[in-house]
Amino acid sequence: MASTLRLHREMNHELCILFLHHRNDELSRFHYSLFESNNDGVPIVPLTFGSGLPDAVKVGRWHWPVHDEWYSNDVMIYSWFEQKQLAASRYAIFDYDTLCLQSVREFYSEVWDSDVACATPITCQDSGWYWFEPQFGASRELFGNQLAGMTPASGSFFSHEALAAMVNLAKHKLYAPLFCECRLGTLASTAGFSIRRIRDDAASYVTWNDVSPTHRGIWHPVKRILPMEPNCEERHN
Repeated sequence: MASTLRLHREMNHELCILFLHHRNDELSRFHYSLFESNNDGVPIVPLTFGSGLPDAVKVGRWHWPVHDEWYSNDVMIYSWFEQKQLAASRYAIFDYDTLCLQSVREFYSEVWDSDVACATPITCQDSGWYWFEPQFGASRELFGNQLAGMTPASGSFFSHEALAAMVNLAKHKLYAPLFCECRLGTLASTAGFSIRRIRDDAASYVTWNDVSPTHRGIWHPVKRILPMEPNCEERHN
């Protein structure tokens, strides 16, 4: 993995995949390997706050303290991006419990040239969203109509320009209290980017509910190693 990443640093890529995880366990290794096998030639950077896969990038401190790594796992993205050693036109973000049975290029074909996309965009008009509650720092007085969400955070997709603008904004401690999905959406919105849905049926693949992978696609959450059926990758969506 290390020699591959060194080679990638010398190139400018169409896509970079960031693989967020927190331990070197069988599930993380298996899901990482599927991203590798289904995305030939694409740099995949494993990011962690602490322990993780061999050659994982342990991110450094951010501009404000992280008290809960689950609540703020998006900080791994910002911290890495600020000191990154490779360049890409697009970045796709995936948690360790994401099952990849299709290339990111194919799954994201409808939004490939978009700046920001996720499975389910949340707008400030969605007043019933849990993470818009004031106790999570989502003050409408502070953020106004820029308050937004990207759910789940796994599967988020950004152009280089969008992510660069978001990382610059994220340094401000104003954003520290927000939950990761709310912070991602609010940063994108504040930076002037609209959030697109990956595809019309994205929420049947990438969600917070249980999913049952049966065919090609990118699936979340998958909390255990699933026995893959022969030729599963060849089925149509």
